[in-house]
Amino acid sequence: MSNSTFISLENPGKYSIRLIDRVKVKGKAEMVTVFEVFDADPPEYYDGKTITKHIYKEAIIFYYQIKFSQASQLFQDCLSQNPSDLYLPNN
Repeated sequence: MSNSTFISLENPGKYSIRLIDRVKVKGKAEMVTVFEVFDADPPEYYDGKTITKHIYKEAIIFYYQIKFSQASQLFQDCLSQNPSDLYLPNN
């Protein structure tokens, strides 16, 4: 989901949403923020993302502050708790 869709949600707090990345889209001048809505994930994926949601959010903040060492450690913590998460860096 894009940032514009996220902003247009009437009550985003009632959904399980997390930021995935900011990306450059062909034909657009500005970066686009991409979010994942994981309410419809199978229970094992949903539970893993819910358990790691706060650690993941901290990792993203460190990443965008260019504190890659701290971000990497937190991403690894998330990955150890939720190895099936497709959006976690695994190297």
